[in-house]
Amino acid sequence: MLQRCRERIDQQARPDERANLLAVTQVLSRLRYNDPQLLTILGGSQAMIESPLIQELLEQRSKQVRNEAVLLILTERFGPVSERVASAVKSIQNNTELEALIRFAAVCSDVDAFLQRLESQG
Repeated sequence: MLQRCRERIDQQARPDERANLLAVTQVLSRLRYNDPQLLTILGGSQAMIESPLIQELLEQRSKQVRNEAVLLILTERFGPVSERVASAVKSIQNNTELEALIRFAAVCSDVDAFLQRLESQG
């Protein structure tokens, strides 16, 4: 069955759909079969990596993890952060900016200094 799915995707999918179809087919197949060898028929992990859909999901998760890291560092250093700070951090969607905020959260003198830097970026 998986071999037929792969052949059908290879023959009929538009080039811009192919990677996503292989990835989604793998996800659905994995709900039934947990055999990595079997999933190589659909391209294995490489097909998942190449999928724009999976890349988008990974990017969203990466931003969420970085947002959480900033808030965790601030909370560990200074105690609970205000909703104002939390909302401002969560509004940042650029991974490079989030990396810089993680570093700054680790060394800033207090939450006010962090908030001032955060607001000067926006």
